[in-house]
Amino acid sequence: MKFSELRNKTLEELRKMELELKDTLFAKRLAKNIVGSKFIKRGIARIKTMITNIKKEKI
Repeated sequence: MKFSELRNKTLEELRKMELELKDTLFAKRLAKNIVGSKFIKRGIARIKTMITNIKKEKI
């Protein structure tokens, strides 16, 4: 997931994507399948960064 893909999303879409990624990460932890969790964490961080940027623009 790239920043250019996230810029076109609305705040609501970003929050939905964040929840989906968090659920995926949680499921991987329960299944003790740690492979790929690093990329999921990075995706969550990118989404949170975009949410913060959108909030700052509105102020």
